[in-house]
Amino acid sequence: MEEKLKKAIAKCNDKNNTISLSQLKKIYSFTNENIKGYIDFFPLKDKSLLTVGSSCDEAINANFNSASNITIMDTCPFTKEYFYLKKAALEIFTRQEFLDYFCSFNNAGNTFSLEKYQQLQRYLETLDKASYNFWNELYKRFPGSLIKDKLFRHDEEDRATIEKINLYLQSDEAYLKERENIRNFTPTIISKSINEPLSQKFDNIFLSNTSIHMQTKQMVDTYLEKIAHNLNYNGKILIRYIYHCKDDKKLDIEKFFYSYFDDLVYDFDNELIPSVDEEMSDGIITYQKKK
Repeated sequence: MEEKLKKAIAKCNDKNNTISLSQLKKIYSFTNENIKGYIDFFPLKDKSLLTVGSSCDEAINANFNSASNITIMDTCPFTKEYFYLKKAALEIFTRQEFLDYFCSFNNAGNTFSLEKYQQLQRYLETLDKASYNFWNELYKRFPGSLIKDKLFRHDEEDRATIEKINLYLQSDEAYLKERENIRNFTPTIISKSINEPLSQKFDNIFLSNTSIHMQTKQMVDTYLEKIAHNLNYNGKILIRYIYHCKDDKKLDIEKFFYSYFDDLVYDFDNELIPSVDEEMSDGIITYQKKK
């Protein structure tokens, strides 16, 4: 039995929550960032992408926009298994069935239901046998609601928001478009922290809000490493996603903390985008690497 499956079983058996599975290593059911709000700032068509995100939504939305050669690098050990589960569901379920299966908010009795899993399990096996074995073994032992509770983060957005911030979930037409796209989509998935070195170069890099989990120097060293060694010339990096910006002041304050970047900081671009909270804005800080 794979080590990650042993870890997942142990966590699901952990009635008193004595086993620590940090927030960084739990699965995001869906993104909680407005990917639709920032994705068009990046030229993705036929371009490569390095991204974080155990929900795989960054990768799926980039695939929706015709990116190529997508790599997901995340500390969550279950990202690969979750990607194949989502891919199988996208190809088997209608959009509403997909949302019924994965959404938790006001959805008691439907989330991760065994009945729904059984509808996709045979197709999942054809996609990736290891992922099929992982979910099969968990469903043999535990109710779907318990699996979702133990292995996934609980800070999930409501269903309407999830539809709004993901390109592929905004309409039945968009969903069917991604159903076609995802059939030929297999990202590279690396179960490591984004601050670890990587040899490949990419046209785009999405770092989400990973900086909030790092000390400032580690954060800046990680960004400098990714810009110097992993970003192609003319490539673009999402340095930071920032929640709840009333205006540009919060973005300017955030940039001040990047003084380690020296002259690079003056080349950063920042944009306000629609927030998940309709009364606020969110913001992104980006950098484009010039020759």
